Amino acid sequence: MVRSSAVVPDYFRVLHPYSYADILFVSIPSKNMLEFNLTNEKLILFSAKAPQVKHMVDYFITELKKVRQVRQVRG
Repeated sequence: MVRSSAVVPDYFRVLHPYSYADILFVSIPSKNMLEFNLTNEKLILFSAKAPQVKHMVDYFITELKKVRQVRQVRG
């Protein structure tokens, strides 16, 4: 993300969208660092709330996998 050049300078602009389906796993190599291992690349982000972000992403991926399994069983 980069700062938007729009009229309101406090907003960010998304440079590249990612899907939860692209995330293989997330790790925290250091205190404020998140490492997203994606299907085609590795993405590193910095946040003071890295553990909370990791927990949220891990939970969402778990729920996504459950939904996929139900869909496969149903047909």
